Formats: sequence, structure tokens, C-alpha cells
Amino acid sequence: IKNEIKLEFFRINLDKPNLKNYSVYYQIVSGILEEIAKKRKINHISLSITPLIFPSKIIDEEFRRFSRQKIIPYSPLGALEQELYNNAKEIGIGKFVTNIDNLSKVSFVNNNKSVSQHIESALKTSKTILVKIGPNNVHDILDEIIEGKN
Repeated sequence: IKNEIKLEFFRINLDKPNLKNYSVYYQIVSGILEEIAKKRKINHISLSITPLIFPSKIIDEEFRRFSRQKIIPYSPLGALEQELYNNAKEIGIGKFVTNIDNLSKVSFVNNNKSVSQHIESALKTSKTILVKIGPNNVHDILDEIIEGKN
């Protein structure tokens, strides 16, 4: 077991993710993952893609794209079941479940030129932080990021 881990951050110059730009945001993050995996010869990655939000066509395309690069993609699996809605309402957070429903209605547009430019720009902003395993990791990470801005 390691006492320290390295975390790598990238600045994505895109408006805060919202329903209108979410697909572009995902494509940028996915592109960064692909470039890092190829550069470092990483053969397994976890994609931030789920059938809760993304159409199966997009998921299939992503898995094929990474597989062609000889990178094995993993993805969380899940679906919204009626029980989830009932439990969310019961504990008072039912209104947040509708946000997931809204996200699932996003139209996914492929804008390769814009996405490629954002990926190239983000890769130039890499910042690596060494974090000791233990309490207050979030504080350590935020301190490092904030110090890096000054």
C-alpha cells in the first residue's frame, strides 16, 4: 500500500457543464483520458459514461474507440428504477432525481474541431499533486491547486 498518490488535474476552458454543453464536456474529458492512456501505455481506464444519461449508441462508439487503441474501457452500470425515485422522495431529495432525467434528454453532438482544440489546450495545463493518504486530503488538494494559481 502506498502512503502517497499522484493526482493529475487539467484545466478545461469551457463554461460550467450544463445541459447544453454536457456532451462536449464529456468528449473533452474522454479525449484527455485517451491521450494520457496512450502516452503512458495504460491499458485499462474507467469512463465517466453511464446508460443513465448517455444513449447506447454513444456508449458503444466510446467502447469501440478505446478498444481500437487497445485500451480496455470500464463504465459504471446502472439504471433508474422506480424504487430509486420512491426512496429519493422518502428522504426528501426527490427533486434532484429529476436533474438526472433532464440530463438524459441532452442531445449529443459531435463537434470534433472544437473538442480537439479543447483537449490540446487542457493537456498543456497539467498539474500533478502528491497527496498523502489520510485525513484532510481534500484540503491538501485544494491548497495545492490554489497555490498553483498564484
